[in-house]
Amino acid sequence: MPIIVKERQVTMRREPKGEMFEMHFKVHVPQLQLTREFNFKRRANETLETLLVRMKSNMEKAFGRKLKKTKNKLEIEKGSPEERRFVQITADIRKEGKAVPHDLTCEQLFFNKKFEPNNIQFLLCGIPFTIAVNVPYIRSIALPAVSMTNLPVYPLKFVLKFGEKEKSTFKWHISDDNGGWTYIGEGFSYYPKSEDVGKQLKLDCTPSNGRISGDMMSAITANPVQQAPTPIPYRRRHEVTKSRVAYPTFRVVSYNILADRYAETEAANNELFPYCPNYARAWPYRRAMIVDELVGYNADIVCLQEVDTKAFEYDLSVFLKSQFKGVFNKKYTVDEGIATFFNRNRYKLLSNHTCYLGVEVDQNSIFADIWEKIKDNKELSERLRGLGTVAQAVVLAEEESPEKITVIGNTHLFFHPDADHIRLLQGGMFAKFLVQVVEKVRTDKPSSAVSLVICGDFNSVPSCGIYSLFTQGLAPATLQDWTSKEGEHVVGLELRQPFDIASAYGTPSYTNYTAEFKDCLDYVYYQKDKLKVTSIVPLFTEDELKAHTALPSIVCPSDHMALIADLTWTRP
Repeated sequence: MPIIVKERQVTMRREPKGEMFEMHFKVHVPQLQLTREFNFKRRANETLETLLVRMKSNMEKAFGRKLKKTKNKLEIEKGSPEERRFVQITADIRKEGKAVPHDLTCEQLFFNKKFEPNNIQFLLCGIPFTIAVNVPYIRSIALPAVSMTNLPVYPLKFVLKFGEKEKSTFKWHISDDNGGWTYIGEGFSYYPKSEDVGKQLKLDCTPSNGRISGDMMSAITANPVQQAPTPIPYRRRHEVTKSRVAYPTFRVVSYNILADRYAETEAANNELFPYCPNYARAWPYRRAMIVDELVGYNADIVCLQEVDTKAFEYDLSVFLKSQFKGVFNKKYTVDEGIATFFNRNRYKLLSNHTCYLGVEVDQNSIFADIWEKIKDNKELSERLRGLGTVAQAVVLAEEESPEKITVIGNTHLFFHPDADHIRLLQGGMFAKFLVQVVEKVRTDKPSSAVSLVICGDFNSVPSCGIYSLFTQGLAPATLQDWTSKEGEHVVGLELRQPFDIASAYGTPSYTNYTAEFKDCLDYVYYQKDKLKVTSIVPLFTEDELKAHTALPSIVCPSDHMALIADLTWTRP
């Protein structure tokens, strides 16, 4: 039976060590007016004989169904040799023109290191089909609903299989007045210009792994480019961070980026941020500002809080991947968490550690003294165990000087007006967790210098016990924090931590700035016997913060400000 196809190719895909593989090919039979794509999902350990039987069966069913609809037009008699010719499919596999034993498994033939697809062909109804294994392809790609001048537009939900983003090509086009497209540049992202306002963008992506390329896929913006609001305050801060710092100095950013799940709630609309337009609080509007702000800081280490899982996967990781590697930990109770990114060209990741404070308070022996003081208070202990707060410790070695190791702590402590005692308990646990990690690094690397940097949104003002714990090493049992809620008082608990720590920004008037609340909640702590601050980037001015009432706003994507500090190693 004549089979005509534009591309006589069988495409096969299998994830590394996957039990299953996917198989795809297309046929066209003019006599039956049939064009059909066949997709199979089979086990890699099944024999070629089983695979060929399944292929023939599926093709015969498809052709038979089509023949029933068209045989009267073709004047084909039922049961005639001509009918059998249309529905009887032959399928075989040849290697260098010779038959391949059908008792081989698909894995043995197609997915071993010696596989050479140019030497093997499928014969379908006598027609040779070439084989392509793990050709790069794009599983999904889209462009944002909101695109603004001088802010990056980049692929969303970009999932590339069997290829590398850095080796794929991205070509941008702008719509013209004649309904066509004009080429405007290449690259993973594009920054629209003023002349692009009112026009749509199109992206053509051709996936590649450096050896072979797959089929191009396109995406078009649903809405035209719009003019971005000005001035954007973080751009003034970018003037200070135009260039990168070099060893022994490194730049740290800590930033609560405001999770989407909190920015668009009813409480956000009516109570928290009613002064900020709904569209400006939506993630499609804020995402480009967040990544643009972060990239402009030219940091070596970036600690983020309130990171939605989808924001990490589809925005931050994708956009920052070429330079940064990221470690993400979701909270135990909600779909947002904390992320630490580090410059992959500067640091080697030695290890990363995670602690779910609520889950581990009664299970991890390092918290035994804390648990002993609160376990009999049912209301308090259940409240603490029910919180999903997570802490990270990422251990990094300088590529240029591997004996210099930095432990980066990152967390976002619980927020509630009556929870000073909860936060202090969590702060004490976080400190113990970091002590354990640092001690392990010192044991494993006894000849190395180990420093500690602690970032996060502690939801705690400088007058509270957490600041005392980290900067003075002590949170005494007499603190007022321990009695912040009736019925949950913590009695007789003193917290200590052994590091000589200071706050890079000291205690600024505010790092969080909303209409109802303004204060210092975010910190970059550093071990001052190993490190010193060489510079910090000034925060927004009062005029910038008040320009649109408060944060967030149409020019500020979060209710917090990023802290940016340059730290340098001091001599032993």
